[in-house]
Parts: sequence; structure tokens; C-alpha cells
Amino acid sequence: VSERLEIQYGFTKEESNYATQNFLKSFRRCTDNTQTSLDTWRIHLWQESLPPKYKQLAEVIYPLWLEMRYRYLAIPEDYVKILKRFRQANYQLALITNGPSNAQWEKVRKLHVQPYFDCVLVSSDLPWEKPNPNIFHAACKYLDVKPQHCAMIGDKLETDIKGGYLAGLGATFWLPLRADAIDDLNH
Repeated sequence: VSERLEIQYGFTKEESNYATQNFLKSFRRCTDNTQTSLDTWRIHLWQESLPPKYKQLAEVIYPLWLEMRYRYLAIPEDYVKILKRFRQANYQLALITNGPSNAQWEKVRKLHVQPYFDCVLVSSDLPWEKPNPNIFHAACKYLDVKPQHCAMIGDKLETDIKGGYLAGLGATFWLPLRADAIDDLNH
């Protein structure tokens, strides 16, 4: 997005970096807000993050950011194949995600992942979030399986893998999403 701000809208490199970094900081601190739509809230965050002479572009920049967000969050085809194989082999699958409910459910919808899972748990819909073992136990209970018969596959050591370990799951598998981490694993 930073590059597009420079190329399409004439931002300097400093202005584009400042705007995108401020937006990301605000975006990551965002809590559930049932009074305002996600789109309205995110446009507001962009308005607050942009330098004064560009604030009027918030409604144009937001859709650009949203499109790019879901393009880069898309599940790699190899992972989709794995999920399909698990389904064909009759494994039960749960998705556990931390974050604000409305934003996480938007992600589930836009990434079209719900058909691959028997259970989807969003932390802000519950009293716990990963790595708290209770959220893992809730998924096990929903699937009617014992924790020791479950495996956690996740991309974050501090929440997914630690949480699976604390919950007493039978196994945990770390799949880093950073390209450089994946390259390190391949070598």
C-alpha cells in the first residue's frame, strides 16, 4: 500500500511509510465496536493516519488496502489441498482465531474457509483467547474429542503452539507464514 500511495497519489516515501505504519498500529489495537461498521471504522483510522493534505483520500485508500489485505491473506493452494485431504480422510477440523469478532468473521467469510472446518471459534466471542488452554478445550468439547487426540497446526509460536502445549494436545505443528522462515525450513 505504501508503494501505491507513492506511485498513484504522489506521497513521498516518508509520508507513505508514516501513514501506513500509523494505520497498522491503530488497526492492530482495534477492539470490537458494535456501534460502527468495520468499513466506517477503518476509513476513520485511515483519516487519522494520513498526513493533513491527504486526509480526503481515506475513502479511496481504504478499499485499496482491503483488496490487498485479502489478496495477501489468501490461503496458499498447498494449504487448501491439505485441508481437503483432512476432510476426505474424515478428520474433524477446528479453526481458532484471536481478535475482534466482527473483523475475524469478516476474514473467515472473505477467505472462504468455513467449509473446511467443523468448528470456528473467535476469541472475542468467548472469555479466552489463545494461548489460554480453555479455548482449545472448547474446540475439543465441540468436536467431542479428547485433547490428547488432537493436533494444533498454527503459524504463531506464542499463541498457537504454546496454547496447544498448555492445553495438553497430542501434537503441535508450527507452519510459519513468513516467506523467509519457510525458505529457512526448506534448506
